[in-house]
Amino acid sequence: MKHVFALFVVIGLVTWKVLPEGKAEAAQEQEPKVLAFDSFDGKLGLDWKILHPDPSHYSLSKNQGMLTITTQEGAFARSSANYKNLFLVDCPAVAKADFQITTRVSSFRPEASWNQAGLIFYNDDDNYLKWDYEISTGSPAVFTLGRETAGDFVTAYFEAPPGLKDVWLKVLKRGNRYAVAISSDGKLFFPYGAFTWGDGSASRVGFFAKNGPGSQAPELDASFDFFEVRSAPKQVEAESLKTPVEVGRGNADVTGGVGQVLAFDGFDGELGLDWEIRRPDPSHYSLSRNPGTLTITTQEGAFVLSRKDYKNLFLIDCPPGVGGDFEITTCITSFAPVADWNQGGLICYNDDDNYLKFIFGGSDERRLFAIGLETGGSFAGVPFPVDEKPKKTWVRLLTDPLGVNKKPRKVWLRITKRGDRYTFATSVDGKVFVPRTCPLWDDSGRPQDEFIWGSGAVKRIGLFAKNGPSSTAPEIDATFDFFEVRALPPKPR
Repeated sequence: MKHVFALFVVIGLVTWKVLPEGKAEAAQEQEPKVLAFDSFDGKLGLDWKILHPDPSHYSLSKNQGMLTITTQEGAFARSSANYKNLFLVDCPAVAKADFQITTRVSSFRPEASWNQAGLIFYNDDDNYLKWDYEISTGSPAVFTLGRETAGDFVTAYFEAPPGLKDVWLKVLKRGNRYAVAISSDGKLFFPYGAFTWGDGSASRVGFFAKNGPGSQAPELDASFDFFEVRSAPKQVEAESLKTPVEVGRGNADVTGGVGQVLAFDGFDGELGLDWEIRRPDPSHYSLSRNPGTLTITTQEGAFVLSRKDYKNLFLIDCPPGVGGDFEITTCITSFAPVADWNQGGLICYNDDDNYLKFIFGGSDERRLFAIGLETGGSFAGVPFPVDEKPKKTWVRLLTDPLGVNKKPRKVWLRITKRGDRYTFATSVDGKVFVPRTCPLWDDSGRPQDEFIWGSGAVKRIGLFAKNGPSSTAPEIDATFDFFEVRALPPKPR
């Protein structure tokens, strides 16, 4: 059997609502509807089936208004099936309908390996998908996505913010793709990726808390504040690098010199601004390799969480603007990411633990834009793929067998700041800027268009290119044509 590891309100009780055949697709085009809800107010409000029940380790009275499960040794991974208190209900819709499940886990701080609590899509003990908050191999705590198919178990781990006590967990199902997300306030959810599992049929859904197989972890209380099922929100179309044929006010900003230029560097043979180059490595940047540009050669390194071994982060002090609002723009004129973590882009930076970045990167088969946000050492990254059709393998082998004629991408990136709200846009011609939907979710699973970061105070801004931590990606050139800062006039009332 394979075992693969990868790093990476209160409303009234609603009973199950079964969607008739043929109407599931129509339901997801509307606003997300609550299909089922249990607030655990002194009783179980849904028709729960508790697999391997142990009443000594769950309670509706220990913490009023919550269902508290006390973790204990037990597992349902691979051949293990000695778990207790797996709470399940039948799925509320036709077998392949799209929907999302959400819970809040309160007063739970995993202390030792395999302390865990979370959500589950369950067909049987050998076929399930779980999304939980846990400690898996010591410290630090992580969010874990576990999938088992016919007894083959695969996991992916994502480092959790330190000191997290209450967490909202969400899984959005579309066919056989499951997008997982977390929130610290129940309002904005940070996606951690989408994963395939099975054929899209899910029999039951629910939640659990346990300690894992052969665990010496202490027994801890995990209190579930609610359990909710909603229909899926309307599907958001994939982003595209192609400029729309028809551009209107609603989907583009045609530049026309609006806003005073506060800073500009054309990189014409010298640095035209007072750049601070953090952790400089002159062997990996050049103003002469591609005349009229700044070329940064990517290399392994990161500034995420505790990893601070990046090189060549170009920063300038944030110039004062009208009300502190501004936009920064650059054009990457020659950059062809060929492996995961090849990336180049813009950054708003206060220190190594507090920054916001907008990048173009990915790999040859899957270009992407990505937003990275770190606040007080807690990091959330939200990638969203570019809608590109890669050249078929046989075509590429016939036309360019050695890959030497790979066409670099030319893309403009922009971050716009108004107070503590940040929006993002790209362009393929420097004239038409298309806003990029920020893949944050609200509490109903709908995408949001703005990032909120910090107090809105930004010390420095700049650009960078790198390969990420422990990366095996090759070193490639990212060539920046210019860097511009403009003040934004106040929004008309």
